[in-house]
Amino acid sequence: MICKPLRKLRLDEIETPHIVGVLKTVWHQREVSRDTRQRIKQIMDAAIAHNLRTTGNPADWDSKLKPIMPKQPKRGSVRGGHKAMDYRDLPAFMHKLATIPDQSARALEVTVLTLVRTTETRHMRWPQLDREAGLWDLGGDATKNARAKRTPLPKQTLTYLHEVYDSRVSDLVFPGRDLKGPMSENTMLKHLKEITGDPSLTVHGFRTTFRTWAQEETEFEEEIVEHCLHHITGDEAEKAYKRGEALKKRRVVMQAFADFATRPPAKVLSMQRA
Repeated sequence: MICKPLRKLRLDEIETPHIVGVLKTVWHQREVSRDTRQRIKQIMDAAIAHNLRTTGNPADWDSKLKPIMPKQPKRGSVRGGHKAMDYRDLPAFMHKLATIPDQSARALEVTVLTLVRTTETRHMRWPQLDREAGLWDLGGDATKNARAKRTPLPKQTLTYLHEVYDSRVSDLVFPGRDLKGPMSENTMLKHLKEITGDPSLTVHGFRTTFRTWAQEETEFEEEIVEHCLHHITGDEAEKAYKRGEALKKRRVVMQAFADFATRPPAKVLSMQRA
């Protein structure tokens, strides 16, 4: 559907202004616009190879599009539909969360401090954890983008894991009531809503909270900040060569965020009912 305006044109009729018109409809979506341009370029390359057009490739980035396309929104400045907590409210929230003795409250703390997705915390298993090295090995199959993923664990998270290790009842760090499967996906969200009184906030939004904190309050490298979220920057060719994990750099960033999140709050949130 994105390229529908191009369908009525012959391959030799498509020029750069036509492609610009298509890309502008999805320009706010970095990955979508990039993939769309790359596919159009491949089709135009094939057309040239089969003598279906005699002029150059109108979708070539460096020579045709880069000089005229507007700058895209900065990574982290626009996120999806997950409403996020203001990072300035995070210490007060974490302070209140720490007073709740439930296992699900600890799961939410781990999710916030390790920057992972809810499902990754729910399926967190003891064999994945190297508590001495402070690493959580999720493996590629457990991650959204299927890349191998090791996550540095902040000191606050490691302290909790050391405390509960001897009393574990399952391979799962946060088992459900029957101890056979993970806890319910709604338990963490329940604490978030009860503490803040805001039913529109999401647990996933804490990843945006982190990203905004890093952007507004620190000078950490953007690439490392994105890597903390397991976002590997660059086009497909660049990603193919980015096999390093930047563990030391990520550990510094994530520990700084954990220290910020768990510092004594300037104000304390009162418990509200949504």
